[in-house]
Amino acid sequence: MAIKNSLSLIFVAAAVAAAFILLGEKANAITPGPARDLCKETDYQQLCRAAVKGITNPEMATEAAISAVITETVNAKEVTKRLGTSRELDTCHDSLGYAIVSLRTAQKNVKEHDRVSLDKNLGAAVSDFASCDDAFAEIGRPSPLANNTRALRHMTSNCMALATWLD
Repeated sequence: MAIKNSLSLIFVAAAVAAAFILLGEKANAITPGPARDLCKETDYQQLCRAAVKGITNPEMATEAAISAVITETVNAKEVTKRLGTSRELDTCHDSLGYAIVSLRTAQKNVKEHDRVSLDKNLGAAVSDFASCDDAFAEIGRPSPLANNTRALRHMTSNCMALATWLD
């Protein structure tokens, strides 16, 4: 009986050890504290920390930050519908849609470890956000979405900075 219990305990201990080894990266991916502050080198640390929420794994943090930009871009796109209709708002609506496509592609680039394409797609999203503001600048009016697009550009800048950890 004692041998059976000892073997059971050894088996359980081996299983737990294997789980920690196999899942070690995932288990430590969201650890609070100074272990690794991925947002420290970003230009907009507060926005970064709100998106990353303590994740210390660079790939997971970059994915989380891109997801946050997508969410806010979808929200901004909805705002264009509530503001009425104009050629400029149509441009914003379309540009924000293009940005969402680029950001979703950027998420795939992270998973595929394709840094060149990731940088290209994040840069395309920044250009799309600027296109919205440019549409209003062309007619000499401030964009009613200027605060939204500024925040989106800042958030995307953070994604670019987080991506440097992927090298």
